[in-house]
Amino acid sequence: MKQSLFILLSLLFSNVILAQDENLVESALNQGGNHKTAVEVQLHIGLNNGQMVVAPYLKFRFFLKPNMVLRTGIGVNYNDTTINFTENIDGSGESGNYFKSSMKIFVPLGMEFHFKQNKKISPYAGFDLLFGYENSKGEGLNGDGNGWITANYILNSSTSSLMYGLNAVIGVDWYFVPRLYLGAEVGIGFIGSQFFEGETQTSVSGITTTSIVPPSSTSSIGNNFQSGIRFGWKF
Repeated sequence: MKQSLFILLSLLFSNVILAQDENLVESALNQGGNHKTAVEVQLHIGLNNGQMVVAPYLKFRFFLKPNMVLRTGIGVNYNDTTINFTENIDGSGESGNYFKSSMKIFVPLGMEFHFKQNKKISPYAGFDLLFGYENSKGEGLNGDGNGWITANYILNSSTSSLMYGLNAVIGVDWYFVPRLYLGAEVGIGFIGSQFFEGETQTSVSGITTTSIVPPSSTSSIGNNFQSGIRFGWKF
């Protein structure tokens, strides 16, 4: 009798421990839980002059509620190009070069609204307000971006602009292990740029000429640089 009672109590105790373990596993897989902050790297994918470009930026998410997320981040893109050329088409004569660089910083601020979730998949829709700044510089020796001009020719130019926009996104998070996720996101929206007054200085044999580039603006609607693949950690 005592042996049977001992076996029964052991089975009941084992079932309680097993149930607690299952609850702990389910809680760990729950992407809501007590972990309300996430940091991730998002890879923007797009085309630049017909070439595929992948640019990373750091993103932060703050889970105000299990289905409502505040999001922001910071992205920095740097590009430079050097063109080398000669005075004559056949490669003879004096040489020259042209160097162009641009630095772009952008900061989005937005919200996500998550739909019905299961233990590993969390689809969402949201929007971003976009703000950014870009600065570009050009330096030429004996020529510009189009090639050779003349000997003793020096070029220096600079432009800057502010970027702004509104972006709508849809995406999904996949929690492949507790609190670590992969995701994909696509966006469509409005992007605008306001270019400030620029300046170009040219010098030929020591004689310098300065020309002013007047302010201008551009805008576009369509797929934009928010499209990307994401890897994140929720803590």
